[in-house]
Amino acid sequence: MNSQAKVIIGALAAAVVVLAVALGVALADDDNDNDGMPRMAFEGDGYMGMMGAFGRMDSDEMLGMMQGILGPEGYEEMLKHFEEHSSGTQMPYGSGVEGMMHQMMDGFFERMPADEDGMMPMGPR
Repeated sequence: MNSQAKVIIGALAAAVVVLAVALGVALADDDNDNDGMPRMAFEGDGYMGMMGAFGRMDSDEMLGMMQGILGPEGYEEMLKHFEEHSSGTQMPYGSGVEGMMHQMMDGFFERMPADEDGMMPMGPR
């Protein structure tokens, strides 16, 4: 497996873990504030901010957070991955848990609204 695939899978795996934890917290906490978000708001920098933007379907903010998390090289690799999906030349999913998480995150990203630069959604428009 090349380093590009490892970076992408690592980022997707981290996002899946954060989503799973967030879902557990949301289901365990039935005290919501006025806007319906759980008391533990997904704000700030890093993974929590990225998940908050993802939950609000704010592609521009989410991509900005991802750039901060992945750094310039990792972010560029992720953008290349998105381009591969858009053109239909994506890599086949691997086997095991990494392949399942990759497929699941691709499914999430395909449902994100278009951002200002046209990176989202990954699927055909």
